[in-house]
Amino acid sequence: MSPMLSSMSISVGAHDLELLSNRALCELLERAESEELSLSQTRHRLHEQIDALEMRSANAPEEHAAELADLARRERVVSEERLELHRRIADLRLEKHGRLDSLRAPLRAVAGRATD
Repeated sequence: MSPMLSSMSISVGAHDLELLSNRALCELLERAESEELSLSQTRHRLHEQIDALEMRSANAPEEHAAELADLARRERVVSEERLELHRRIADLRLEKHGRLDSLRAPLRAVAGRATD
């Protein structure tokens, strides 16, 4: 697990999201989305490296088998981190949208009274 993801998971559990301030929630979501972008870029680079190595080793695959296995292992780790981060981002977004929805009802009520 990446350092950023593990620190986020340790410091704030899913049930503790409601205890965060709006600002802290938005900052946590922003950091998670930034980390997801970084992991996506890393994963893309690994895919490119794997593809290039497979092309180079087409005639002698055993020559690069260990390196291919290492790249594939690294790609799996990054993919697992990214999947976990997607779950975390979904939780953060749900909390954020839930807060926004809870504000909309009172605002509609106030707006309705203003037109009366």
